[in-house]
Order: sequence, then structure tokens, then C-alpha cells
Amino acid sequence: LSVSKSSASEVENTDIFVAKKDSSKYNEAIDALVVLGYSRSEALTALKDIDTSALPLEDIIRQALKKLIR
Repeated sequence: LSVSKSSASEVENTDIFVAKKDSSKYNEAIDALVVLGYSRSEALTALKDIDTSALPLEDIIRQALKKLIR
């Protein structure tokens, strides 16, 4: 099994990014967006600048959807 350098780097960056967020609401928001048909990558990008620790889950998802629709 070989992993390209760029793939390994992307995984590391994503792991660091996830660790900075309120993990339970953040992960639930990712799961909700994926269930709605968005890719995990799209979900991560949409959630990038949303303060998941300060908002209820419903508002987090709503803000992410607004970003994805644009």
C-alpha cells in the first residue's frame, strides 16, 4: 500500500482541522451534509469558518447549506 505525499498531507491537514472543532457537533454536521448528498470534502469546506462550539447543530447545518448553495 502506497500513499502519495499529497494524499498523506491532505489527511494530516484534515485531522488537525477536525481536532480544532467541537468534535461531536462538527462530526454530526459533516454526517448530516453527507446524508444530504454532499461529499465529505464539500462538507469540510462548508464548515471551515463556522464556529461550531457557539451554535446549535441546526444553525451549523443551515449556515453550511447556505455556503454550499452559492
